[in-house]
Amino acid sequence: MVMTRCQVYEVRVIVEVQKLQLCYFGNQSLKMPLMPVPQTYYGMTEEEAAEVEDDYYHMWRFHYLILLGTMAHYHYNLHHCDTMALILLKSPLTLAIFAIVAVNFIVTISAKQHSFARTLSPTTFGLEKEKLTHFRVYWQDILSGKSPTSMQIVAPLNKKPAGFGTVVMFDDALTEGPELNSKLIGRGQGLLASAAQNEIGLLMVMNFVFVTGKYNGSTISITGRNHVFSKVREMSIIGGSGLFRFARGYVQAQTHKFDLKTGDATVAYDIFVLHY
Repeated sequence: MVMTRCQVYEVRVIVEVQKLQLCYFGNQSLKMPLMPVPQTYYGMTEEEAAEVEDDYYHMWRFHYLILLGTMAHYHYNLHHCDTMALILLKSPLTLAIFAIVAVNFIVTISAKQHSFARTLSPTTFGLEKEKLTHFRVYWQDILSGKSPTSMQIVAPLNKKPAGFGTVVMFDDALTEGPELNSKLIGRGQGLLASAAQNEIGLLMVMNFVFVTGKYNGSTISITGRNHVFSKVREMSIIGGSGLFRFARGYVQAQTHKFDLKTGDATVAYDIFVLHY
């Protein structure tokens, strides 16, 4: 059986404790609280298990070095101290107190690192070099016909021209070109709300869900203010999933086509996303 680094140092610590007992206490038993080692990593990913194993390796190694230092200290004092000091140093109680304090110090550090949060190395998740990717897709917002992809779910509270308070839910196609029958790249799913009382200012909260190529199943989360009468509207990328984990960046929206009669719109989205 191949032992992990953690298990090697665990064995070394136990051996050193046994040496201390034999050298200084004869047959007396010194019960020393040792650090527990995780026997299984149930529910963890391979990366998380490796991180836990590495943490325990460093704790056991520190534990082992403390014991080596303790033995060196005792060996030195056995040859250089006076009688009273020798009696104190050979006392089981003295060593037991030192050992318990040392181990409790390690346990305290461990508890702080392994409560509800702990620091992880980005390399554990394969996060090496950040890259910038640009996409251009066309957001097809259809209100008309038998199968609209966008519909009002909350009506405005008053008769103000801006429709303040209106909430619309949408599941719009994201296409490669401006034509509705162009290749489907993904779906723009989310909601918009009229958040301005005296102008058309929309709050946008949506996910761009990719359905093709290597990006299939990956998403980008977008939120921000959409002042629809501005030529270019900019919103933030606040995250993502799949190939876009830890994503950040921005999008720029420009109206390509708007039908005043039906309310249907085609909007070009330029996406600039930093991701790993």
